[in-house]
Amino acid sequence: MSSQDHRSAVSRRDFMKLGAGAAFAMAGSGISRLSLGAGQTTLACSFRSLTNPYYAAFNKGAQSFAASVGLPYVPLTTEGSSE
Repeated sequence: MSSQDHRSAVSRRDFMKLGAGAAFAMAGSGISRLSLGAGQTTLACSFRSLTNPYYAAFNKGAQSFAASVGLPYVPLTTEGSSE
């Protein structure tokens, strides 16, 4: 068997892009308005710290996304703790 026989048709990177795109598409398409629990849906993102420029930019994007779909947004910071 050659090494290409073991490779899948879709790369891991392409699979991750597809999954992220599908999640955002579903969140923005109105399916997020369906709620299985009581109350309103809230968008939340967990960060190690918002002092890191990458996480600060991600947080800003999440705030913008939440505002664009009319959802409340809560940033959660763990300050490096995995608990």
